[in-house]
Amino acid sequence: CDGVSLFDGVYTSEEKKGLKDVEAETFAELESQRCRRCELCRAADCGHCESCSWNSESTSNSKRCCLFKICLKLGNGRARAIPGFPDGWRYYFDGQSSATSRKALHPALASLVVCSPRVKDINDNGRRFFSIEAAGKSLHLLDEVISFAEKELYTEMLGLRIRKKIQHPLVGHGWCRQWMVLGKPKVIYGVVTEAAEGRFLDDDQFENSFVFTVSFSEENRSLVPPFMGRSLLPATTEIGERVCQGGAMLYEEKCCINSLSWWFAKTKGTICPLRWVCPDHIEFAQLQPDRHVPRPGQTVLCRGYKIQLETRKSSIPGAGFGAWIMCSDPTPQKRTEFRLEAGELLDVGTYAPLQPADYKDEVVVLVKNFIFGWECETWSFGATSDTSSSRKGAASFNKVYDITSDSGKGKLHEFAKRNLLVYVNETDGKSTPHICAQTDPEGSIHYLLGHKYPADGALVFPVNKWYEVLIDYGSPYEDVRVRKGYSRLSGRMLKDREKKISENDLETLRDITNFSVDDVHTAICFIAKVEFDRSNFAEAIRTLIVSLCFYKRLMAVEQEFILFEPSGPNSFCDNGYTTIFANTLHLVKGQCGRLLDLECISADDLKKAIVESHASLFYVCQLVGSKGDREVREMPAGDLREAIIKAVGWDSTNQAWREQTCRVLPSR
Repeated sequence: CDGVSLFDGVYTSEEKKGLKDVEAETFAELESQRCRRCELCRAADCGHCESCSWNSESTSNSKRCCLFKICLKLGNGRARAIPGFPDGWRYYFDGQSSATSRKALHPALASLVVCSPRVKDINDNGRRFFSIEAAGKSLHLLDEVISFAEKELYTEMLGLRIRKKIQHPLVGHGWCRQWMVLGKPKVIYGVVTEAAEGRFLDDDQFENSFVFTVSFSEENRSLVPPFMGRSLLPATTEIGERVCQGGAMLYEEKCCINSLSWWFAKTKGTICPLRWVCPDHIEFAQLQPDRHVPRPGQTVLCRGYKIQLETRKSSIPGAGFGAWIMCSDPTPQKRTEFRLEAGELLDVGTYAPLQPADYKDEVVVLVKNFIFGWECETWSFGATSDTSSSRKGAASFNKVYDITSDSGKGKLHEFAKRNLLVYVNETDGKSTPHICAQTDPEGSIHYLLGHKYPADGALVFPVNKWYEVLIDYGSPYEDVRVRKGYSRLSGRMLKDREKKISENDLETLRDITNFSVDDVHTAICFIAKVEFDRSNFAEAIRTLIVSLCFYKRLMAVEQEFILFEPSGPNSFCDNGYTTIFANTLHLVKGQCGRLLDLECISADDLKKAIVESHASLFYVCQLVGSKGDREVREMPAGDLREAIIKAVGWDSTNQAWREQTCRVLPSR
């Protein structure tokens, strides 16, 4: 579904040569070239496009031009390429005065104009379109290509949420969600306030493209006690149709009403509601260890059944331990099977977080993964963010659940080892999983027993027999599969993924060049708490490399502010520099010195680690002012170490300064 190859030969070579390179200017240059008098220049920034997100988070003193207000006086320079379309197709925004009569998917797109490569000057007459869809259909592009272009432009670049309100019987109806935390039930009540038809939705919970908004009152939110000292219950949340119907049905059961029975009967067979089933009781236990390895277990009581879950040797070769289940019926009925209908999901416990420290900034987990050779990646998952917007244009860092030890080479911490759910293995990608992962209203990740999709049918376990339960983490987990040698990819796709993974170290160090001062401060405070000795000297060296990159990043930030001219055309963006930069720089220097002073890191070990890693060699060459990697390779190990110390400005003879800089500063 490339789309570009379909149009080879449509335009002559002379026409292609005549096309101007409209992508030459960066958005920062476009900002400096604005006239500041036209309609678009005087408009307010949108606040959600790539440029606006970058402006709000970057530590650079320059500002990027909002994608919706590129100056009208720039001519062809304000037209940008359309992702996924053939070369030469461009889009730009006119003033709002010329868009009053246009119908668009979103009010912000009313002034959108799409032009073909034959329109060499956007100020001249020529065929134009007012939506990506119209332009794509004129070219007879595949629907997949048009959808990709719309999603990339509208949602990824422009940051728009495309919604069309609709009438629905569930609007105004009550909604309920119940979940388990440490064996105790929690419940919250809300009301469905809005229904809409969404576009370009990634989450698989929006199967029918319907998005429902559920609102929770302050009184209802206050009835839910905070988990681990914090409450992440939002005032509103967006859910899919199946989740909304399941919550509405639970609300009617809890409140003993029957107001929507006609609609539930009407949609039976066409909509399979997702219902989060809470057990009557959960009891946790620690079984007899196997070779000093903890063997957690738990007993779940639900619908009169006794469901035992234990950690046993997996039926998958080389997988170690797995999670096994056996159901029994202690009631006089003596039923022969335990059954969960499609869409019924039994809560068997919380996967993460297990302690407050599991909730980390993504910058910390990124640095931690680099230090421990990407071992933590197996046990790290996205979490509900405290921030209201993602960071586009700079590194996008929010919150992550990480259940590994901060000083145990990326292995599980003790609380996680005693949690049975971490031993659930993956399917081969072909068989239907018994477990799926879902987040509760507080943002915690739960494992639920059952089949999520109607096509999978009911989940049935005959009683008094042990079965291993499996999960499928999907495509986001593919990097871990490739590292561990059981990838679901093959051929060229596998080779491309392996090549991408081999460049992870370099990409991480490049990401550091987009860290804000706050990001560096957060990450270096984590590094300051990690202890090293001879058993983990390799991790100590990788930590030193990261710390050196932090130092280089702070020097770049400092240089930007030195060269900044308040009278220039660029806008000033402080973002915490003046309040925290000096303390952060002091701490980074101290950690570099602490690691350089470690007895477990010899000069030979340090040079060997730098030379063997292309990523480390590249950044060390820049730090020490080398003319090339050959000069560093030929440099004696002792001289290289001294060059690094000199570049950082570490005074190893000043004991008082060393103790002061190695002190962990509190986070802002």
